[in-house]
Formats: sequence, C-alpha cells, structure tokens
Amino acid sequence: MSQKNANAELIGRRYAQAFFSSDVTNEEVNHFLEVAKVFLNDEHLKSKIKALGNARLQSEWVEKLLSGLTLSQKVKNFLKLIAYKGRFLFLKNIVSWIEKQNNDKLGIIPIQLVVSEYQSDEQIAGFKSNIKGVLGKEPIIDVLINPEILGGYIIKTDSVIIDNSLLKRIEKLHNAMKGVA
Repeated sequence: MSQKNANAELIGRRYAQAFFSSDVTNEEVNHFLEVAKVFLNDEHLKSKIKALGNARLQSEWVEKLLSGLTLSQKVKNFLKLIAYKGRFLFLKNIVSWIEKQNNDKLGIIPIQLVVSEYQSDEQIAGFKSNIKGVLGKEPIIDVLINPEILGGYIIKTDSVIIDNSLLKRIEKLHNAMKGVA
C-alpha cells in the first residue's frame, strides 16, 4: 500500500471513529451515508467542490447546501467538519470506514459469494447459515455469477477470501503434477 493510500485509510478511520464517538443513531448513520454517497457519485457536486478548492469556500457552500436538507445537527456538523478541514478528497475512505464500523456495531458482515451458476434461495440460505456459524455474524450476501470458476464457490469479505472453486482445485492439481514430472 502506498503512503498516500495509507494516509487516506488512516484519515477515513479517524473520521469514522470521531463520527461514532458522538453517539449517532442508526438513522443518523444511514442519513450520513446517503448524503455522502450523493457527494461521491454526483459529477456536478464533485466538480463544484473541486472548483471551490479552498476549504473555507467548500465549507460555506456545503453549509448552504445542507441548510435545505432535513438532517440531524450531528450529521450536518460532521459534513461541515469534513468540508472545513478540506477532507472531501477522503470522503470515499470515510464512508468505507463508517460502513465497516456500522456493520460491526450491528453484527453483520458483507459477503460476496462467487458461484459458477444460479443458486436457489435454499442454497443461498445454506451458505448464509454456514457463514454465520463460522464467523458469528449475520452475513449480507451479494451473489456474483462467474462461469469461469467452473464450479464450487469463492467467498470474499473485506479481509478474507476462501477459494473453493473447481478452477482453483484444477490449478492446484496442475501445479502438483508439475512437481512430479
């Protein structure tokens, strides 16, 4: 990880910790994430922030923008703080860390399940039950179909990848056979 990425991660984590230290409710977390994702995905807003450049001007503009929204004062103040400190460049990292901390607080874990073909609701429920048994958290499963893995599955979390695909097993067998020849 580059120094720039490490700094962005650290800033994101610190801002997320500060946000949660203000005893925010689940509703406030969801409102912040909704508004922050608008800032992240709306090209007009991103270009406006960039054009303002100066943190003071960004802060004033964000304050005017937020005045028309129905948000708690904590959420408004946090967004204004991000602008005032000139941290909109790190908003993606802040959002990522807030989502992680919120998931931990709620006892859930986002999982990407990669399979080669469609899985029935019963099969997904089986994966969900097994994952919950191993991790002790409620998995939120995003299913991705990738025929290239041939069969089996790949489970991805933010920190763990379990590759039990047929393609991976064939690769291991191929590598083992190379050693014999």
